[in-house]
Amino acid sequence: MKYLAIIFLCIAASCQHIGSSAHKLVAQTEYDTADGPSAKQPATSDSLQHAELLYTEGHSLLAGAYRMWEAKDNPGLILKKGWLQLFRDGHEGFKIDDAQYSIANGYDTCAGIETRVVTSKRETLAFFNIPGIHKGTIPCVQLEQQQIWPQKRVVFEFMGHTYTLRGEGEITATDTYTDNGDAQVFHHVSGYRLVLTDRQQKQYTLAAEDSFNDTFIRIVFVGDLDGDRKPDFILSAPRDYEEERILIVLSSKMDNETLEVYECHRQFDC
Repeated sequence: MKYLAIIFLCIAASCQHIGSSAHKLVAQTEYDTADGPSAKQPATSDSLQHAELLYTEGHSLLAGAYRMWEAKDNPGLILKKGWLQLFRDGHEGFKIDDAQYSIANGYDTCAGIETRVVTSKRETLAFFNIPGIHKGTIPCVQLEQQQIWPQKRVVFEFMGHTYTLRGEGEITATDTYTDNGDAQVFHHVSGYRLVLTDRQQKQYTLAAEDSFNDTFIRIVFVGDLDGDRKPDFILSAPRDYEEERILIVLSSKMDNETLEVYECHRQFDC
């Protein structure tokens, strides 16, 4: 199926429960917002704390091929000394260290254009140069449910505190398909928002998209990137099935009036 083209399952599923028990995912439930315990019911939309999302490019990068439509499309112009890399580190989970990569010339036969291809020997989730993120092993949790459809929510625990992720929006159509013999469901969604409720019951919109073309938002990483003992998020958020796009959302930015979201993307349409 087209909407299965962009996935981070192999990397995201590798997140280990690192360090002390405070880092571990000790409880997780997923249920309809209408059916959950009354004490956990989300606030109404009017009470949501909405931060305007400001998408910032040039501070993060994906491994892969980049089409050279213009000289400025060369990833080597920004991926330089001082950049860091988030990658899977054996059985220890995820680690941030100095970026190790190579950039080679390539050719996209579909588009008929030269490319620059970023590769690494590490299982890389992202490269970035973001203030406040430092090197080291990263405490993280693995969410068994990476897609949170409208009217669904997932409760998880991080550093001894409980958080909730909730999907909002309208399901306009539903497809069923088979994946390795298992029946699967895919929803077509419009007006989607992914909302976080933190340990103080404050609510934040982490992502918002009006529509998708045969794809959907997937949570690929939950862990403490900026060292404040609160969960940060990396989302796979392609708007089209021929786009790879991730969003990096830091907890240290969430109380700002405008929520700065670090965005990187690349196209492979034909």
